[in-house]
Amino acid sequence: MTTDPPPLVASFAEAREAILAFERELRRSPELAGRLAYARTWVALKADGGWHYAFARWAGVRGLDAATYLAASERLDGRKSDAVLSAWFAPVADPRRQEKHLRRLRELFLRHAQGQPPNARLRVLEPALPATGPDKDRERQLVDLLEAVYRNLSVPAQAAFRKRIGH
Repeated sequence: MTTDPPPLVASFAEAREAILAFERELRRSPELAGRLAYARTWVALKADGGWHYAFARWAGVRGLDAATYLAASERLDGRKSDAVLSAWFAPVADPRRQEKHLRRLRELFLRHAQGQPPNARLRVLEPALPATGPDKDRERQLVDLLEAVYRNLSVPAQAAFRKRIGH
């Protein structure tokens, strides 16, 4: 019997907590550190006077610790994590900023005895600037978030959701 994956984050605050928890768990788990080179999408967050990083597959999921991630990683969908994180994070477009993040990630790898460099096709996401445009942008982001959450629900929960919104 396959259990459902842990729930996706539903707010920037939950994503922030997930990112900060990642580095704490990384220090405790050599097995989690052994997976650093496999991640293609990383989320960067400036907090507490420095930059913090996490796999997008980690940052998009609520309440993970190393043991839970390692047990559930096969059932986590990076596309769903990316979709939910897109409400608050955007890819780094500036090549100089991207290089700075890659340098910091290489340092993170070395701190955790991982000599292998980050994946060459790496994407780094940073917090998106608050929407200053029309409300349509915010509505689109909210619809994207709701879609990501809906797709992560079980089939019965999706049916209950449709019933509650009148469809």
